[in-house]
Amino acid sequence: MHWADLPVDLLSASAHKFQGPKGIGLLLLRPELIEVLQPLQGGGGQEQGLRAGTESVALVAGMAMALEHLKLSRPGCADVEFADQVKVQRMRDALRINLQTLPGLHFTGDPINRLPHHISMLVGSGDGQPISGRAVVRELSRLGVATSSGSACMAGQPKNSAVLEAMQIKPEWLQSGLRFSLGSWLDETQLDQIPDLLEQAMIAAASPE
Repeated sequence: MHWADLPVDLLSASAHKFQGPKGIGLLLLRPELIEVLQPLQGGGGQEQGLRAGTESVALVAGMAMALEHLKLSRPGCADVEFADQVKVQRMRDALRINLQTLPGLHFTGDPINRLPHHISMLVGSGDGQPISGRAVVRELSRLGVATSSGSACMAGQPKNSAVLEAMQIKPEWLQSGLRFSLGSWLDETQLDQIPDLLEQAMIAAASPE
């Protein structure tokens, strides 16, 4: 679908959400809204007077390349699914099956009606005690695996996950969330290592200092 055909007036996106660089995003808006919007701070006349500051050419180029890749990943047919999404969903389902063997792991959310790249879970010990999701993230990072225990906007904050609270997860498990976000650049060989690495991380996180 072309931007002109979308039933929206403004559309914003962060580049790192579609494999672009961090630190840059885009704003699409109807031409008639340019005069309505007001800048948040004064300065030069960049970005049609809506944003001051010097643009990062490198970040702009990186975002443009990511958008071009996204465009090329769309199959040349009437199918509305992206080819990358089909691949990622297949990997997600395979990884979920392989993770089911780990003791103390409890998946959250609907197994089917969810984003194609997303797996979320609660991590616990073999005897059923919750483990800190942040501690597991740190251990996985040492093993070369990037994952998260919550949303990026809540990073560094000790608050419980509002999402897990809304799902009525027991209070003692609200700090035990863990999620994997997969991408089309991964392959099955890399994902085959995840169950063993996650088990190592969970054991290390559950062990006393």
